[in-house]
Amino acid sequence: MNKDKILDEMFEYFEETRDNFDIDMVEELFESYEPQETLIQDIHERLTRIENKKEILLSALKSNNENRNELAYMLVDICTLDFFSVDEINRLLNSNELKNSPLEEVRVPLIGASGNIEKYLAPEYIKAVGLDE
Repeated sequence: MNKDKILDEMFEYFEETRDNFDIDMVEELFESYEPQETLIQDIHERLTRIENKKEILLSALKSNNENRNELAYMLVDICTLDFFSVDEINRLLNSNELKNSPLEEVRVPLIGASGNIEKYLAPEYIKAVGLDE
């Protein structure tokens, strides 16, 4: 299956206009597509065309559907700033809003996109996982 068809189906599934989707196709696409930056740019462009993407993201994170959950996490992981501004991210991370929220699942990508990793993670952890490079 080609990249555009997989991305079409992936976004239909994310937006709940498609009932089922093989999430493994996305993982295979990321493993095989070169250059990955082009693939990420295609995903970014598609996300910018969705008006209510934040609401869809929250719905997907709350969903009982494991594949839709995984897809939402994957999208926010690679395109965090398409969903939230840096100011929103820092506000969320500095408040109690994440607790008991579906966004708690995406705390790590939010921290990564905050521009302030050192503020939220211990220096030993940052070094251990290679975020200091």
